[in-house]
Amino acid sequence: MYLKVIYRKYPRLSYRKGLIVIRFWELLEMTWSKSDLMWKRAKKREDKIFRPVFFGENAEAAVKYEIDGFNDQSKCGLEVEAGRAWMGNAVYRDLVQSLVMVELEHLILAVPQTYKYKSNGKNLISKDYENAKKLIDTIFSHSRFKLPYDFTLIGY
Repeated sequence: MYLKVIYRKYPRLSYRKGLIVIRFWELLEMTWSKSDLMWKRAKKREDKIFRPVFFGENAEAAVKYEIDGFNDQSKCGLEVEAGRAWMGNAVYRDLVQSLVMVELEHLILAVPQTYKYKSNGKNLISKDYENAKKLIDTIFSHSRFKLPYDFTLIGY
């Protein structure tokens, strides 16, 4: 199986708390038609998408993980992270959870290019996209560990 990594950097979106993820979803909808991926847009439990990872008795999914989008035909999953994608370890969590998702053959992970925060009164910036890109480069170029799916990293 040939695995590939695709990097896509969108123009930096202006940041206003709570607005950047909504604008990114709009950007994704312009890139892919709504029918291409089943999007999670609402916060209601019934609107969320859960993928099985482990089956128990009677072939029922005993463990499921939430994912932001999934297409059954292409077996492509989508995770969109907001602030603290790197510092909050969301990138690592997404990589590990996607490893065990049933029928996932391509993961698209979208992270902010930067995350601005304050620490001890100082304005600091976490370079989430660059950090995630270094991690993905390391994983895909290493011979000891292979991800079982193709991967696209998007910086927004």
